[in-house]
Amino acid sequence: MVMLCDRYPQNQVMGFNDGRLLHLWSGHRTRLLRAMARWESIPYRWAEADPPEVLRRTAELSQAAEHESGTFADRFDSFIDDPWLNALHVGLLHSTGSRELSFHVVEPLIERALSLGVDRLTKREATLVLSDARAMELLHRRRSHAISAVSAA
Repeated sequence: MVMLCDRYPQNQVMGFNDGRLLHLWSGHRTRLLRAMARWESIPYRWAEADPPEVLRRTAELSQAAEHESGTFADRFDSFIDDPWLNALHVGLLHSTGSRELSFHVVEPLIERALSLGVDRLTKREATLVLSDARAMELLHRRRSHAISAVSAA
């Protein structure tokens, strides 16, 4: 079966947007309507049983975060260092249409984060960097380049 949709089917809020629409017929006295409601529920159950990789990875990261007692700076660093997490974060920023700050605002923050550590940014500065896709991409690239240069030496 091939299912094409612009949203991932959800089985939590019935009758809403990308959720099941025939759920009210599940308990209907007419056998045909109950059968149609059951038939409609099949792809939703499949989607719930086999979520896409991005949702599985998000669940893994959420579970890992519950067991870690890391600081904000540790979590911020993981968004910079982990290529997958960085790409996901940047992609989400792009998809939501987040605005990019001017380079002269972002560049000093990036330099300070790289040279002194992200814990040297104020909460406001860290939020600015985290909400700017270009800044997060640059941080990831520059830190990865710096690490590979040190490893090569």
